[in-house]
Formats: sequence, C-alpha cells, structure tokens
Amino acid sequence: MKSFHNRILRRANRFCLSPANYTRIKRCPFPQSRSFSSKLNKVLEVADFARRTCKKLHEAAFYLETQPVLEKYQQNKEADPIRLLDDDLKNLRLNIKRLISNQDPVLASLAEYYFDLQGKRIRPVIVLLMSRAISFHNNYQDLLINHKDADPYTNATSMIHPKQTQIAEIIEMIHTATLIHDDVIDEAHTRRGTTSINIAFSNKMAILGGDFLIARAAISLAELGNHAVTDLMSRIISDLVEGEFMQMTSTFKDTTEFDYYMEKTYKKTASLIANGCRSVAIIGNGTQDIVDCSTRYGKHLGLAFQLIDDMLDFVSSEEEMGKSGLTDLKSGIITAPVLYALEEFPEMRPLIRRKFSVPGDLEQAISMVNSSHGCEKTKQKAKEHCAMAIDAISNFTDSKFKQGLFDLTQIVLERKK
Repeated sequence: MKSFHNRILRRANRFCLSPANYTRIKRCPFPQSRSFSSKLNKVLEVADFARRTCKKLHEAAFYLETQPVLEKYQQNKEADPIRLLDDDLKNLRLNIKRLISNQDPVLASLAEYYFDLQGKRIRPVIVLLMSRAISFHNNYQDLLINHKDADPYTNATSMIHPKQTQIAEIIEMIHTATLIHDDVIDEAHTRRGTTSINIAFSNKMAILGGDFLIARAAISLAELGNHAVTDLMSRIISDLVEGEFMQMTSTFKDTTEFDYYMEKTYKKTASLIANGCRSVAIIGNGTQDIVDCSTRYGKHLGLAFQLIDDMLDFVSSEEEMGKSGLTDLKSGIITAPVLYALEEFPEMRPLIRRKFSVPGDLEQAISMVNSSHGCEKTKQKAKEHCAMAIDAISNFTDSKFKQGLFDLTQIVLERKK
C-alpha cells in the first residue's frame, strides 16, 4: 500500500506546479493572443488541480503511516503517567512556593494566585518524565556495556538530577507568567473556573505579578550554572515574545497561511516544551542523538497540544474549558479550525480580512467552522504530530517512563479542557 502511494505521489509531483512557479508563469511575457491565453489558463488550472490533489495524497499517505504508530504505542487508554511522578510533583510545588515567597504579602499573593488552581502541570510532567526516561536509558546502556553480569532491566535506575527538577520549576514559572500576561491582553474574566488575576487584582498588579515570576525564574536559571541551558531557557522567553508579536502584527496574507500559523504556534507554545526537554537531556548527560530526539518529542507534542487547544475552543463549553470560549476568534485571531474551514468556505475571506468587525460576522464564521471538517482536520493534524513525537523517542530503552511519554500523547489528544 505504501509503495503504491509513493508511486502516485512521485507522478503527481512531476506534473505539479508550486505556487511560486504558478505565479512566475502567469507573469511571463508570453504572446497575448486570445487562443494562447485560453490554452495557458487551461494548463495552469490543471496544474493547480494537480498540486492540490498531490497535497491531499500526501496527507492521506501520512495518515496511513501515522495511525498504526498511535495504535501500537498508546497501549492503555486509562493510563495516568502523572502518577509516576507524585513525589516529584509534590517537591516541585513546595520548591516553587519557596522560590516565589516574598516579604510583601500582596506580591506573594499575586505570584501564588494561579499556582493554587487545580491543573495537571502538563509541562513539568513532560520534562520530569523525559528526565527519568533518559536516566533509565543511560543507566541501562552503562550496565549493558560495563556490567554484563547484571540484569540491566532489574538493576537500571532512573534518578532525577536536582537541576532537572529545577528546569521543570523554571518552565512552570515562565508558563504561569505567560498565562497572567495573556489574561491581561485578552481581558479575560475567568481562568480554570476561577476569577482571573487581572479581575481579582488589576491589570497593573497582574503584570507586576507576571514580571515577578519571570524574575524569579531568571534567578533560578542563573543558579544552574550551565551556559547551554541558559541559552535555551532564554530562547523560550524570546520565542514567547516573538510569537505574540507575530499574532499582533500579522497581515491578512500571514493570517491565512498555515505555515505562518504553525510557526507562531511553535514560538508561543511548543518552544517551551521542546527547549525544556532539550535542557533536561543536556543536564542528564544524554548523547547528541538523545538530546535531539528529546527536542523533537517536545516540539511535536507541544504543537499537538496547541492544535487540540484551538479545536477545543470550538467544541468544548466554557465550563469544561475553565475559561472564556472563542477568545481568539473574537479578537480576529485565526487558528487551525478556521484555516481548514476556509478551504471549504472561501467566502469567509472577507470576514477574516475585516477581523469579524461587522455585526453578524462572528456568528457566520462560527457557523462555517461548525459546518466544515475544520475541527476534524485539526485533530488529525494533532495526531500526526503525536505520531512524530512517539517516533522521536522510539529508540529509548523501554521503561515505564518511556511508556508514560507515549501515554501523554493520548492524554493530549483526548483532553476536554
């Protein structure tokens, strides 16, 4: 089946024009006879059809490849990998409380406000599981090579280095700071079913609380004393700011391009997870291959997480999400479900161009998304990235922590909030 698809793709690509080549041919100074122009337009229409068909064939072939991967490794639909880290997460919460404690009671209340809310702490869970999976892998390989008389599976350990726990704490503080700033920018009223910090205090106070968390994260980062990790953690903050600017300053052309959306999504969401995984791999003395594989896992899981988040904005209630719904669309921000819906409803383009500013635009856009396959395609794209995340760490030594990383992909895909 796979070779059949590859043959079709090669043939389709041979006759396929890229958008850039399409534009070049249109601009060429060909003789402008009516019959010639008519024939040229026919050729270009066929070529454009071939290009779109080729894209769909690529998507179909990739689906056939990724689906078995998910079915093979997502073994336990009821698995809860977070339970593997109960003690680690308790220590993480206590350490963060200590890091953000302050003599000023108001500042301390601001910093702690969102840490008291119930959540899965998915980002520290990812990096802590990655830390233990790498530790087990390294220890297993060492036993296999240097202690051939010992059973590597029963004797291998999965100790976490204190600096890896510190990275998980830094990531959670940076993430929480971005939630605070996002709620100010979005003028949010709730967060996880609780009054948002900007409403509970004020915009100015909330911004100061977020800045304080970033400052505490920077102090903790300096204590690591690892230049490579410091560079990665700094890149996370830079990417977060760049991603927000991409969102705020995008043109209509940018807004309607899927590649632009994915780049923005990487910077705003996936960079934190990818560089967090890379950092713990470096601290854990992983080989270059392990470091790169960890990074790819974090990148693809982060992209899948945001794709599902954008889908839930349309299919989950505010009660399930724990925050206001359709915030992005109301702000004129275009996400994956809308981009996929646009393929089926090109009449949505003028609505997007004017950022749904005319009465009735928003309702019409929501109706188009709900009538399209936008949410379904968004989830399929998330599945593809989960399959790539699984593939990235498939060569790690088998352990309950590696399986926990596999199970996280299922949690990301099936979450309701």
